[in-house]
This record gives sequence, C-alpha cells and structure tokens, in this order.
Amino acid sequence: MQGSRSHGGGNSGSAQSANSWRCRENLPATAELFCYCGIPAPVKISRTPKNNGRRFCSCENFKVNRSCRFFVWVDPPLEGATLEEESKENSEIQVGCHEELMKIQAAKHDAIREIDAMKYEALLEVERENTAKKYEALLQDEIDKCKTLLLKLKLALLGSWVFFVFVFSMY
Repeated sequence: MQGSRSHGGGNSGSAQSANSWRCRENLPATAELFCYCGIPAPVKISRTPKNNGRRFCSCENFKVNRSCRFFVWVDPPLEGATLEEESKENSEIQVGCHEELMKIQAAKHDAIREIDAMKYEALLEVERENTAKKYEALLQDEIDKCKTLLLKLKLALLGSWVFFVFVFSMY
C-alpha cells in the first residue's frame, strides 16, 4: 500500500512535508494516512483541555517508544473564544450534572430510608401477628384446660348426687 500513503513520501518524508499536513480538515472520509514507519495512522480524538474533541492522526508506535513522531491534526485549531466558551459550557454542564447527581443521590437516600422504615414496619407487623398467634394458642390451651376441669367438676357433682341419692334412699 505504499502508493496510498497520504503524506507523500513513505519513510523519507521530511519535517517540511509533515508540517504541510498539520491540519487536514478536508480529508475525505475514506482517506487513510500512514506514518513515517509505514503503518496506518488512525484518526483519534484529543481529550486535553486545550484541544478537547479535536481529531488527529499519529504514529501507533508512540506507546512503545519507537515512534517516528508523525502527528497531524485533522480538524482546524479551536479558536480562543470557542475554546473558552466550550470550557465554560463544559463547566456549566459539569455543575449541572453534579447538582443533578446530588438530587438523585438525595432521592436515593430518601427512598432507602423509606424502604427501611417499611421493612421495619413489616417486621413489627409480623412480630405482632406471631405474638398474637402465640397468645391465642396459650389462651386456647387455658380454655381447653378449663373445659376439662369443668367437665371433671360436673362429673364429680353428678357422682356426689348419685351417692347422696343412693345413700339417703336406703334410709
């Protein structure tokens, strides 16, 4: 692909030819740039405060310290006023996002507190129901004991009447 190199000279490119490529705002979307190493130099996006969002191409060997130092801006430089406006807009957006985040976090904490209160109420209700069932069972046991005792007393009373009737009927 030597013929499709955009910088026009392969590895023999000079600093002057590199300077002529400092800004390529009218590059066709399909144009592929090659660095002086002969490898493709993909389009990247700057994230520095000074050139945030600006596109550029550079040598891929930069990270392994074997770079040919090829570097080309694809977009034109940002104007000072535009840069300041963009920085101000970014700051305003960050402040707005921070405020929105704080509102969301406050709402989240309120929701968590409300959920915790609802859980506590539900636990109390379950505990009340369990206690009520426990006391109902104890009360039913006492009622059953009383019924049994009443039946025994009735039988004892009946037995005593029968005894007195039998004893006094003999005299």
